[in-house]
Amino acid sequence: MHADYRRRYDEYAASYKVAARQIGEDTPVKVRVPLDDDYTALVGKAVYVFSYYEWTIIYIIEALSPVFVSEYSREHSLTSGAVCRRLRKLVDDGAKPETSDAGELETCLDEFSSLIPRRNALIHAHPITNQSDGAQILNFQGPTSRLVSDMKWDSAAIRTFIEDLDQAAIRAGVLLQKLRSRTVTPGE
Repeated sequence: MHADYRRRYDEYAASYKVAARQIGEDTPVKVRVPLDDDYTALVGKAVYVFSYYEWTIIYIIEALSPVFVSEYSREHSLTSGAVCRRLRKLVDDGAKPETSDAGELETCLDEFSSLIPRRNALIHAHPITNQSDGAQILNFQGPTSRLVSDMKWDSAAIRTFIEDLDQAAIRAGVLLQKLRSRTVTPGE
């Protein structure tokens, strides 16, 4: 019996190695977990756009507090909430950049702060079968004391989140460009 098991295992392992070599970048990854490729692509896009947005915020902090990127990348990475608190501290401590709108930095901070709970609700969600249409989607449930305590992530909710992130990232990018291009006067 052991020899038969070993032979079947060896055959399986050999076929797996051949299959693994045949999978190229254009070949879809096959999984047995129930999912919809279009839906998971939306989830991936939301994660990517948030990451892009968060790094724009990180670069805004860098513009106000040089060496932050190095500290963040090499010494200790931070949660999104901690990044937000770092920007809040800079604003509270008087980091007021010369921009056309004095409230731009505060608005950017408020917007980032409001999007973090939705991002966390997506990242920490669990798969469910949607009762209304049988689709496999993500669902978040958390303490009712949180800003986002329950969130059913159907495709429409993810699209809305992506659009909100995209708009916030664009506004943060404009602010970042203003901060990077500001003129430093002697004595600053």
